[in-house]
Amino acid sequence: LDKANDQRDRQLARHLVALHYEQPPEAQASMLDREMFTDYLSYARQVCKPSLSDEAAEDLVEGYVNMRKLGGSRKVVSATPRQLESLIRLAEALARMRLSESVERSDVQEALRLMKVAMQQSATDPRTGIIDMENITTGISSSTRHMREQLSEALLERITHASSTSSSVRVLTDEV
Repeated sequence: LDKANDQRDRQLARHLVALHYEQPPEAQASMLDREMFTDYLSYARQVCKPSLSDEAAEDLVEGYVNMRKLGGSRKVVSATPRQLESLIRLAEALARMRLSESVERSDVQEALRLMKVAMQQSATDPRTGIIDMENITTGISSSTRHMREQLSEALLERITHASSTSSSVRVLTDEV
């Protein structure tokens, strides 16, 4: 994901070093100031309403289906329709930044890349390493939920067994 690019790497390194350097180097003149950037974004929002090209639409469908497959057969939700809507909005925003009237395949590919990175950072189950949207929606991964259900069932079985054999609660807690 972090591909080497000499120019970007050098720029990033200079920026990070400048944070700890007594006399930071002057900012590059080619950077847009905040006001100009804000004006550009406002203009792009007003003027540009990109629509999906046929190829971009197909890439979105394929990308979404592939994201759904990441869950595999483990009954893990790896993408929801909400993520598809987000992908569409991201791709449109990328086209808008270029002031393009059409969302191109490259916009969709970048939107998919951004979504994948975001999902890896926020929804990966540390126990399984699989992207699990339940981590985000409920705060508990599918594997943790499943493990809790198994523990609950085992405890219930032990309690039921102990009560049917009229064992005391103290014996039951000693066993557990």
